[in-house]
Amino acid sequence: SLVKWDRKLAGDDYKKGYVLVKRSKASISCMLIDKRNAVWVGTYGDGLQKFNAETNALEWHLLPKGGDERSVLNDNSISDLVQYNDSTVIGAGTVISVINTKNNTVRTFSRVDGLPGTVVSAQKDKTGILWLGLIEGGICRFNLARKVFTIYKKEDGMLDDYCNMAASTTLSDGRMVFYTSSCLVAFRPEEV
Repeated sequence: SLVKWDRKLAGDDYKKGYVLVKRSKASISCMLIDKRNAVWVGTYGDGLQKFNAETNALEWHLLPKGGDERSVLNDNSISDLVQYNDSTVIGAGTVISVINTKNNTVRTFSRVDGLPGTVVSAQKDKTGILWLGLIEGGICRFNLARKVFTIYKKEDGMLDDYCNMAASTTLSDGRMVFYTSSCLVAFRPEEV
């Protein structure tokens, strides 16, 4: 279930002021508040949902083909979300869903397009390149503009290449960190 803390209702008491936004049997895997203050919620089993942060209203619910004619999600699961720019959110999972937040259109990239596996974590570097942690092993560089995927694995020098769910970050100095099954993998994207 999705719950929001409302400071006005709480009167600054953290034990009060909780509001149920949506009850769901699906597990929430990730959340993102975009630059327009919309709340994106990725789930296991209930697709991707977009909520209005002020009214708590569900504005858009993306499901696999057949459930919502606008959606091209491959399954009901989203592993990670990235704000790509002012009008684009990236949903990662068995496909990469590039979501235009202005007109609610979706473009996907799947294994047919070169995606080497299921994405469990994602980050964007300062040049706009997406870095994707894969459950099957490896970190993948995805140049969205050129639609080119490049994968890096143990054979390329990684100590461990089995990435964990929504377990990546970009540090203030630009280094990326991906948490794997046994260690942290840190690198400077411009040096790879």
